[in-house]
Amino acid sequence: MLLLRVRWTKKILLLSCTSFLSYIVLFLSVKFIFEGPLPLKLEYGNKSANIFDRILKSHPNFPIDQSKGGSAKYSATCARYATPFDIKHNNVYWQVQRLSQETYYLYGAYYDSRLKVGPAVRILGVREKAGLNYSTEIYCQLWFSYGQNPIIAKVDYIQYLFRDEWGYDHEEHKPYLLSCMVPPEFQGSVPDSVSLVESPCENATNNLRVIDNRAKGEKEDFFVCVKCLNFKHRPDIAVRLVEWIELLKILGANKIVFYALQVNSDISKVLRHYMETWNVEVVQTSLPGTLPNVPDFMYAYLSKNIGKQCFQDLIDYNDCFYKNFNLYNYAVLIDIDEAIVPSRSLWTWKDLLASAPLPKEHKPSDIHTYSVHNVFFMDDKERFHDWNDDIPRYMHMLQHVHRMAYHSPIAFRAKSFHATRHNLAVHNHFGRVCITPEGKPLGWCLGFDFPVELGYLHHYCVKRAKLECKFDPPSLKLDYDNNSANLFDRILESHPNFPIDHSKGGSAKYSATCARYATPFDIKHNNVYWQVQRLSQETYYLYGAYYDSRLKVGPAVRILGVREKAGLNYSTEIYCQLWFSYGQNPIIAKVDYIQYLFRDEWGFYHEEHKPYLLSCMVPPEFQGSVPESVSLVESPCENATNNLRVIDNRAKGEKEDFFVCVKCLNFKHRPDIAVRLVEWIELLKILGANKIVFYSLQVNSDISKVLRHYMETWNVEVVQTSLPGTLPNVPDFMYAYLSNNIGKQCFQDLIDYNDCFYKNFNLYNYAVLIDIDEVIMPVGSIRTWKDLLANVPLLKKHKPSDAHGYSLNNVYFMDDKERFHDWNDEIPRYMHMLQHVHRMAYHSPIAFRAKSFHATRHNLALHNHFGRACISPEGKPLAWCRGINIPVELGYLHHYCVKTEKAECKFGRGPNSTVDENIWKYSDELIPATKQVLNSVGIL
Repeated sequence: MLLLRVRWTKKILLLSCTSFLSYIVLFLSVKFIFEGPLPLKLEYGNKSANIFDRILKSHPNFPIDQSKGGSAKYSATCARYATPFDIKHNNVYWQVQRLSQETYYLYGAYYDSRLKVGPAVRILGVREKAGLNYSTEIYCQLWFSYGQNPIIAKVDYIQYLFRDEWGYDHEEHKPYLLSCMVPPEFQGSVPDSVSLVESPCENATNNLRVIDNRAKGEKEDFFVCVKCLNFKHRPDIAVRLVEWIELLKILGANKIVFYALQVNSDISKVLRHYMETWNVEVVQTSLPGTLPNVPDFMYAYLSKNIGKQCFQDLIDYNDCFYKNFNLYNYAVLIDIDEAIVPSRSLWTWKDLLASAPLPKEHKPSDIHTYSVHNVFFMDDKERFHDWNDDIPRYMHMLQHVHRMAYHSPIAFRAKSFHATRHNLAVHNHFGRVCITPEGKPLGWCLGFDFPVELGYLHHYCVKRAKLECKFDPPSLKLDYDNNSANLFDRILESHPNFPIDHSKGGSAKYSATCARYATPFDIKHNNVYWQVQRLSQETYYLYGAYYDSRLKVGPAVRILGVREKAGLNYSTEIYCQLWFSYGQNPIIAKVDYIQYLFRDEWGFYHEEHKPYLLSCMVPPEFQGSVPESVSLVESPCENATNNLRVIDNRAKGEKEDFFVCVKCLNFKHRPDIAVRLVEWIELLKILGANKIVFYSLQVNSDISKVLRHYMETWNVEVVQTSLPGTLPNVPDFMYAYLSNNIGKQCFQDLIDYNDCFYKNFNLYNYAVLIDIDEVIMPVGSIRTWKDLLANVPLLKKHKPSDAHGYSLNNVYFMDDKERFHDWNDEIPRYMHMLQHVHRMAYHSPIAFRAKSFHATRHNLALHNHFGRACISPEGKPLAWCRGINIPVELGYLHHYCVKTEKAECKFGRGPNSTVDENIWKYSDELIPATKQVLNSVGIL
């Protein structure tokens, strides 16, 4: 048996990610057929599913042309059409366009034909930086269904949806409405999509489908827009919501549109009921740019950053307005603790408007907005116990009839009926901008204020929820329904990188001589799970930080993240600010080691979002303590926009043997995976796995049931994750995107694997990185992984502890039972691995798709197949790892083909295949264990 010192060179063939097919073709004498990029029309389980239709339901801004399978549009003289694969995405629902002086996060585009001068395209978005003027000229590239060239139109109108004099002048992420007129010669058609650019013919990184909601027939009366629901821990809201919706139906609302950030299951049930039985629409949304979409923390963040809340409200309201203004006469923007209630003599909103005593010089069609005064109703029944016994106590509005004696001034918290024929942009309380009869924007709106004798806004106080209701300003420790809930504990469950100190209520750390401690409110976030640090020449998206005490030279802090730009060198000096539980000052340590987790010679050199491991040594005088958190910065004392909690997983006692890391699950439309997953987990338990960690992008409900079962009954951990930077986290589209961008998939895998490694390396002897269609299988009488490693022959001069890893050859098993129907009747057909015993007769070369046992005492960074970097006995990083190849007579990797999804699986039975029944030695144990779990979760 050879002991191999594996050096990573251009000659080493590796990678599932970059299969060097010519070599394999020569070796196997098999003709593999590579298909082109996957279209958006994918096949899941033999059922054709056009995911474009699915995407549009949740992402109406998604561009239409390329998504429908049409050929990409290219202009010989101008810009390229930005397909969904070219778009830069942000926080699921936003698209990104970087200009020379500013960055736009774009949310939606809408066709507006109300103007006498001709139709316009309206674009809704936010600007990243604060305080920018409008001097930069920007353009719309209008893409029509005909022709290969964009039609260029200058942005001739930009409307800030808030006002600087209202405050928050220095806030980032301000909301804007931008407009482009459709050129006269093209006004007979509606653009399919629009891209916002700085130069007319540049290649855009955004492409918004233009929403045209014109409908034949008469408009209905009223649609209601509700800004983003943010009620994850308010179970009482669901009951109140039903009462509120039913009241609005009585008042005459024809439709209600809810925008949702996060809600609990009871609220979801209520919304789903009305979506199915009435005219309710729910729009899932997110905060843009670098704002946090961290569950639980969003509530605290927006409560403390009222300006950001206001800006987000205006995006919601104006998106709602432009999606519905052609279908209804009036938009009503109210919260679920508000209701515009007519006086006793009036019954409906329509009656209220008809009773408006307008000045003689105006008729109803002249009025842009009808406004009503606000009055607060008290939430005090539980204090005074004066319940009305004729009314159920859960009827919150009917029970609470004590209010303030005076009405608020009309300028304070009024709400309005916004006439859709006149309003160009709406604000929470009044019209923001309206249109002249000639179609020109006005800086004001003509409003009518209802006398309180005709009707007013009932505004129901929610205990401590408003300053006017004697609310104490929010902190991270929030009070929900008298139950104290420490959000920090909830956040850490899903975000272990969240910084610890300030979240626990401690005072912020400030240094008189150096940097400010970045609290959760200071951090710039990205795509839920990442933190952002912009340097002068590059941007890092940071995922995790870990304490590593294995080195003889002293402990280090490892940081895992990706760089945004491709092809950057390492010349920029960067530093770690190490924050300890004691003291107000950060301890500065230079980043002394940067490891690219892939290799440029393996390909994808020009790809962005490359994964890196960065290391800082803890200075000797501080090696008795573990830093609580770390910030990565370019200048030692700059104020960071990242702060990662340092994970220290050292444990007392002996290490266990094996933990398994599974890269991101991306199976939203594969119901068969749930059954196979149970068989796979049960087999790994038999083989000796002590823990399995799954990373998850998107899975269906059956897979969720299976994972939840093992989380409750065994040692399974599920880590929800996301793609970093400007990569798409659009449900459904992620599968197509990663299938077309193998480099991005490889990079994401390496983040998952190395995060998994560093969270568990102190607790187990070996890390095993395999997919759910792979199993490391001992041969013959060897039954477990532990026995397998004990049987590996070593050279006399080496002992087992010298090996950095043990690698096994790959072999493909065919997925062909449905073709040949030669099922084994003694084995249930749902036992996929036990049924499929036909495989290729030869094993793949060790450099092709091998998988390994990675010794945790030696590995510094991992790759899917082998160790990426290891540690010398002196504790210094090695660019190679010393590996042992396990002979195929002892064990190898079972790799189960999924249909012919991979090119390597496009072979059939014949002279190059054989039957391998080695797995059947586990049948007596595996079959009943699998059946029991499938019954338990309700799949069988």
